[in-house]
Amino acid sequence: MPTPTASAFPHVLPMRQRAEVIVQLLRQRLDQIMLPAMRASGIDCWLILCQEDNLDPVFNTLIPMDTWCPILQILVFFDRGEAGLEAVNISGTGTRDLYARPYSGQLEKEQWPLLLQLIEARNPRQIGLNIGSIQWAAGGLTHNLYQQLITAPT
Repeated sequence: MPTPTASAFPHVLPMRQRAEVIVQLLRQRLDQIMLPAMRASGIDCWLILCQEDNLDPVFNTLIPMDTWCPILQILVFFDRGEAGLEAVNISGTGTRDLYARPYSGQLEKEQWPLLLQLIEARNPRQIGLNIGSIQWAAGGLTHNLYQQLITAPT
């Protein structure tokens, strides 16, 4: 059997270039897929909540690969009608320019009221939560976070 040449193997990008490709693909996903998926599901607000040591599998597909994710993570997507998708990051996680960042701290007691303010201001009819029984598919919302969400102080 002949020895394969270097050109027979796929070119693997260095990590920094991979990170840039992932951001470009994520931007396309947010621009082209997110809003139609929300509308097909009948939701006009989608919350993805997870903790630093238990990231939701879907959360991982919505952030740049070189993202540090401290403490409570909250991504919120709103269907703003004609204005399109509004994507908001309410955490200390830097997500480049992919999400609006009304908050950049790391205090959960400040994140919950901000989430409530955003939801009340936009008044969504149907809110989707990322809950599932299969961990790798959508099982990142823990019971603890669910309880915090529904009892969050105003």
